[in-house]
Amino acid sequence: MLSSALSAVALLILIAVPTAGVLAATSIFLIGFGYGPVFPNMIAVGAARFPTEVGRMTSIVVAAGALGAILAPWIMGHAIADISPRASMEVALAATLAMAALALSLRTLDPSPL
Repeated sequence: MLSSALSAVALLILIAVPTAGVLAATSIFLIGFGYGPVFPNMIAVGAARFPTEVGRMTSIVVAAGALGAILAPWIMGHAIADISPRASMEVALAATLAMAALALSLRTLDPSPL
């Protein structure tokens, strides 16, 4: 959740001040830094939740990650071309918030600690 929050805050800064030089560069770095732990943590969470189905769960997470890696840049590219660069960052922010909301909803379904 912390990494999603970091990426969301950095995206908000980039949306608000897109041409601020060092601030924009720092925001771009923090977006990637925040996204970095998401995939490995999903594998760890899935393995903890489905210990008897680790192979199947890993395949599903990897396939979902690949699908996201295909669709997200395509959608963001269309947003840049058809609307504006800011719209592309708003798409990334929406995806980040959706991931965080999904993670929170999973915690409410199974409140036991991992």
